Amino acid sequence: GRKVFGAHYLHDGAQPEGSGRRTRWGNCWVVVVLVLELPCLGGRSVALPVLFRLFRPKAPARPELDAERPSQPELGRVLVDIVIARFPRRIVELVMDGAYASSAWQGLPERVTVTTRMRANAAVHALAPPATGKRGRPALKGGRLASLAALANSAVFVPITITSPSGRERTAYVHELICLWYRPFHTRAIKVLLIRNPGTTDGFDVALASTDTPATATVLIARYDSRWTIETCNQEAKAHGVGDARNRVEKAVQRTVPFGFLTITITIAWYQLHGNPETDLAARRRTAPWYRQKTTVSYTDMLAALRRELIRHEYWTQAPANTTQPQILPDQSPSALTAA
Repeated sequence: GRKVFGAHYLHDGAQPEGSGRRTRWGNCWVVVVLVLELPCLGGRSVALPVLFRLFRPKAPARPELDAERPSQPELGRVLVDIVIARFPRRIVELVMDGAYASSAWQGLPERVTVTTRMRANAAVHALAPPATGKRGRPALKGGRLASLAALANSAVFVPITITSPSGRERTAYVHELICLWYRPFHTRAIKVLLIRNPGTTDGFDVALASTDTPATATVLIARYDSRWTIETCNQEAKAHGVGDARNRVEKAVQRTVPFGFLTITITIAWYQLHGNPETDLAARRRTAPWYRQKTTVSYTDMLAALRRELIRHEYWTQAPANTTQPQILPDQSPSALTAA
């Protein structure tokens, strides 16, 4: 409805292209997830939503409120700062879509790295030249390099093997270079990966940038591939009712969707600690023998197992306590009297 707090027209990438529904009316959320490889999933990666912020677009009719409406990258930086402060000694590897590559990520600690997709028109520069000892401020960046397309046309691509989160292997051709992407990362050096798929003979298909310069191209590409777990998490959330609540007021809108996402995190964490994936997977294969490609349990299987456990405990709490002094002895029962 029109009176939903924080709702606006936005791009919905989950809708099929050409459907005419990719521009939708609703709320937009910035979500930080924790990507883990869980034993109950056979080592497959899964995303656990942990932090959330509601994005509100700028209102041209009320410019005095624009300062109170941070952008999506700025909201993401607020959430990431919470994680960094909570775990001061942890190495944090951030992976995000290219739309989040902005100046919001400047000034991150060295232990926090960012891997993101680059825009085709990204302006890259050479590293800052060494200090000359002359008066004046030292240069913060070197000369501007050619465009990514021009760099790709004169680059040498090396074949590498990449293992996806599902365990599948594929071959890609990569060219690496160290430079500065001044607008998002200021003076922090980045490693740029120009990637060609097999069959591509000119240009590049995808360009990645990472502040983790010591990491290899194979590691960085596999790390960026793990970002797909965010999309599957959003899909599972929508399929199980997250966002279906008919809320309008501010507090209800800001609380319901995060609560729905957190139930996903709690369910997956419970299943890892107390679930029985072998039994559930065997039962699923027995009821659906045509589904032969299923090798691990899904979130739906986890949710069904948790519901069974909740129902079981509910019956236990309703069952009467066993008595040590029965009022009807075996020889006084109706069945015993009828037999006599």
